[in-house]
Amino acid sequence: MTLLVTALALGCTTEQEVPPHLPRFTEISSTADGYVDLIDRVEVLADAREESTGGAPIDIATANELFRVNIDSLAIQALDDALDTTEDKYENISLATSAAANVDLILKNRLGSMNQALLSMDSIEPNEVTEYHWSSTRSVTNDLGETVTVEFNQHWVGTGWLIDMRMTSQDGKYEDTLWFNGYYQADGTLGWWDFYRTGGILVVFEWIGDKSNGEAQLVWPTGEAAGDAMNFVWSGSSGLVQFMDSQPPPNPDAETSVTVAADLSGVALIPDYAETDVLCWDSDLENADCPDDDSTGGDDGGDDTGGSDTGS
Repeated sequence: MTLLVTALALGCTTEQEVPPHLPRFTEISSTADGYVDLIDRVEVLADAREESTGGAPIDIATANELFRVNIDSLAIQALDDALDTTEDKYENISLATSAAANVDLILKNRLGSMNQALLSMDSIEPNEVTEYHWSSTRSVTNDLGETVTVEFNQHWVGTGWLIDMRMTSQDGKYEDTLWFNGYYQADGTLGWWDFYRTGGILVVFEWIGDKSNGEAQLVWPTGEAAGDAMNFVWSGSSGLVQFMDSQPPPNPDAETSVTVAADLSGVALIPDYAETDVLCWDSDLENADCPDDDSTGGDDGGDDTGGSDTGS
């Protein structure tokens, strides 16, 4: 009789539903923090608390463009819109804006799916798990072109949100697998994302400010693009877009960069273009001779992404 009762009891047992994941401070990667030094993550989170109440979920529709991984050099690309670029005197600025557009395209091909996954969360109401935890789910296409169900989790910590995106697939390849996680400050002025792939961190992305006055830095520590880096600076009418394309040793990195000063003069570094990598233009956007010194920041093969001293 005892065995029968036990069997009946077991037969009535139902599998408990696993609650959505709660992002934690312990999941912030110190390894990722070491790849980009734009933000001191420890300092940013000094006043944060794991069980802070009184928050609300992020309004993705009005959130910072950089939080949404919407990064571009459109302000630089627009410089030659009103010019007749068939005129020889505008050749340098035309080549520069094309180079900036190409960097944007590389970035979109690599991180566009992350941007789309975040944007897709704007059209659904997040479910409240606790007073400081919200979660949303959606079917999306990941950066490998696979259809997955993602769980987007937000954890209010008093100063902002710890956030992550996790993947599950019907074929079992993904099962609550971390895709990317990070932090978004409550005032929208800074944050970071760490993107993951099996075996390690695929991309580290930190940003401050916004696309009118701010900076974003990205580094690819692993994978096919290991060693690559990008830097975007926005500062009024001036700015910078830079791509360091890692090359097999002993070759130096190939740098593509466009730097625009406040008076709209600038310099571009375009690898393997004609006899020189360096192109310059004046405040009228007309071709100009480049300085003879190193102020153009030529390709020295280093891995410094240029920092805000280049265009801010």
